[in-house]
This record gives sequence, structure tokens and C-alpha cells, in this order.
Amino acid sequence: MGHSSGGPYALACAYAIPDRVKHVALISSVAPHYEPFSDPLSDYEDQAITRLARDSPAEAAKMIAVAAAWLVETPERFIDLPRPEPDVQLLADPTIRSM
Repeated sequence: MGHSSGGPYALACAYAIPDRVKHVALISSVAPHYEPFSDPLSDYEDQAITRLARDSPAEAAKMIAVAAAWLVETPERFIDLPRPEPDVQLLADPTIRSM
């Protein structure tokens, strides 16, 4: 599963090691940035990590691992982050929430 800028990595793993990765899910994944960013101040953090991933994938992976460490320790916190109302309603369903 790849979320946000992890999407391209999930796809790369599925492509490179199909014997180990049978399915891929992308959640709010970024698209490749082949063109220069039109507004250098918008989504600055996402743009910076995208550039870093292109120039130094290992460093980008380390940065993402550090930033997402809390997910490994307490994944339920991700569900409780502020969300748009449709997501709140969906996550109120115990069956959906448990997935």
C-alpha cells in the first residue's frame, strides 16, 4: 500500500518484485512531477520530498520512515486525524473503521 508520495514506491516494488508483491493499493497518491512546479510555495513539503525522492531515493525513504514512525507504533491515530465530513461519516461505521 502506498499513501501520498509512497504511491510510486509501492508501484515500483510491485513491478520489481512481483513474486513478493501480489497486490498494490494507492491512497491519495501523488503523480510524477515531470514539469516544473507552477507555484513554488504551494505544497512545499510534498514538492520537496518529491524532488528528494527523485535525486536521492534512499534519503527520501529515511525521511519518510522517520516522519511516519508514529503510524507503526499507533496506527489508529491515523484514523483519528482531522478529516472532511464524508470521511468522518464513513469512519463512524465500525466495519469500515476496523478495516
